[in-house]
Amino acid sequence: MSNHRTYLSPLLALALLSAAQGAGATVIADTVLSFSGGVGFGVIDYSEGAYTGAVGNGVYDPLAVTSLDGAALALGGTHKEPGQIVMSFSGGSVVDGDGADIRVYDSINAPEGLFAEASLDGLTFFPLGLDNGLSSPFCSMRSPCAAEFDLGRSELEAASIFRFSVAGRIVLNYPQGFDLDAVEALSFVPAALDSGARALPIPEPAAVVLFGLGLLGARSRRPGARGLWQAPRWPGSLLNRALRS
Repeated sequence: MSNHRTYLSPLLALALLSAAQGAGATVIADTVLSFSGGVGFGVIDYSEGAYTGAVGNGVYDPLAVTSLDGAALALGGTHKEPGQIVMSFSGGSVVDGDGADIRVYDSINAPEGLFAEASLDGLTFFPLGLDNGLSSPFCSMRSPCAAEFDLGRSELEAASIFRFSVAGRIVLNYPQGFDLDAVEALSFVPAALDSGARALPIPEPAAVVLFGLGLLGARSRRPGARGLWQAPRWPGSLLNRALRS
């Protein structure tokens, strides 16, 4: 029977526990690459002071779509000439996980339809499908409507650039078309870790804490062990040489 013991580096343990601080945080698309507003586009603000950008009919401000705060950009347009916006996640990539991988929020009045596409390079886009905007009777800041899309419906396993076009149900007159508040990643890999790895849905903080504590609980069975870390034992000859130098 082996008396071997497992040791956990204190630095690794601290890193795992500190990761819980960022786990569960909402990952929102933070960059607008292009916007082509259709008829009736503009910014509506029901954020109760959280939004500080421009507001009005025919107004465009990227601040309205890069935070889930109750301020939204109506994309405007019709079926023949739809409003369109291209957004990206600068901090990493959305990956194909279980179920939906992105969620697009509409927080103003009646829900409306949206067609979504994904891209790796911003040049070639692959369709993710259409949400007709019929899933909810009313949208608000406290209870936003959401259109969800699965990257698995495209030919891509990962993407950081997404294009959204007005489609399906359209409520005429300003604010016309899908009222886009924010785009959330449901399955995400940060840029520093993005090397083709697939990601699980973003974990809850408690799950990361439990995982870290579980590793901290790994104890040694080697005789004489007193903790999670021990200084390395030098062979006598090497120790003597070090002391003489």
